[in-house]
Amino acid sequence: DTRGSKIVSVDTRKRRRTVNDNDKDESEDGTAPKVQKGTNGQEQIQVESVSDTTDLMQRLRMRAQETGPVVPNLQVTPVLATPGSLEGTSLQLVERMPGVKYTPLETQVLDAKKSHPDTLLAVEVGYKFRFFGEDARIASRVLGIMCTTATNFYNASVPTPRLDIHVRRLVHAGYKVGVLRQIETAALKAISDNKSAPFTRQLSEVYTVGTMVEDIGADANDRYLMCIFETTGADSVQLAVVAVQVATGRVVYDEFEDGILRSELDTRLAHLQPKEILVPRGLSTETLRALSAYVGYTIDYTQRPEPLLEHANRTGVRVAFANTKLMDAEAARSFSTEFYADNDAQAHLPYVLGLSEPVL
Repeated sequence: DTRGSKIVSVDTRKRRRTVNDNDKDESEDGTAPKVQKGTNGQEQIQVESVSDTTDLMQRLRMRAQETGPVVPNLQVTPVLATPGSLEGTSLQLVERMPGVKYTPLETQVLDAKKSHPDTLLAVEVGYKFRFFGEDARIASRVLGIMCTTATNFYNASVPTPRLDIHVRRLVHAGYKVGVLRQIETAALKAISDNKSAPFTRQLSEVYTVGTMVEDIGADANDRYLMCIFETTGADSVQLAVVAVQVATGRVVYDEFEDGILRSELDTRLAHLQPKEILVPRGLSTETLRALSAYVGYTIDYTQRPEPLLEHANRTGVRVAFANTKLMDAEAARSFSTEFYADNDAQAHLPYVLGLSEPVL
């Protein structure tokens, strides 16, 4: 204070850390630590130095291993764990179970999961985005955040300003991420007729590794989203591929005949290097073997569509199963006509309809 005659200096090397009174212990010189009342009425200890803090944290870890977590009624999921599961947790799909009472928010999440079972959902709740069930376990592992148990599902959350960063990390880990946003504000909710009901939420954005556009100049904008179609003849196999570069709008398509080793398909995969592949059901064993070799894991039609923790960081190449309804030539032609009509691009429609049926 330069206004008076006294000069007060602050030693910035000392830090303070507050812990619960259940963890009181004597300091190294045999004196009791300083104690004061906390905001919750409990006694708390002020640790005066970094070395004291280090020693105390070691004692806390040892005590937690013997008696469990210090904070009562709070189950904490460690971030670092063995592949496939987090310590102390198990697979928890967000599905409606008979006889279980759900909160209004959980009911909304259950309905959204039923409509989008293959999507990892980030749900806007106030100033945070929350993950539920298996999605929370995945977010805990990939994002390095805490996963806790609340009501019926695991929970994890991230602040709203950091959503874009966390969504990008989840996408690069191989997941399809959907953002469930509140479509009404608290002010409008207060004067509406349903002010006692939960906020209305709907899926507003969906991101995958093949559809996310990165920052300007990012090399990741070169990634392709590729779809494959196969027709099998008596002695040969006819394949068609269409690859779309979302960041630039570039479309590459080809139709070719391939042998049993699928060498032609391997050449096109090596050239385009797609980051996401849409696979229709019914592909031959040889084609599935070639695609599995490229993505680095076995493509299984019988696998459940839900995102699982064990799928994290496979190779960066995502596999999605294409809509079987659009594999029919007439359905594809009808969909293309409606799409270009709705987007005021009628001039391109004759060219698109002129493509061969496998490509279309």
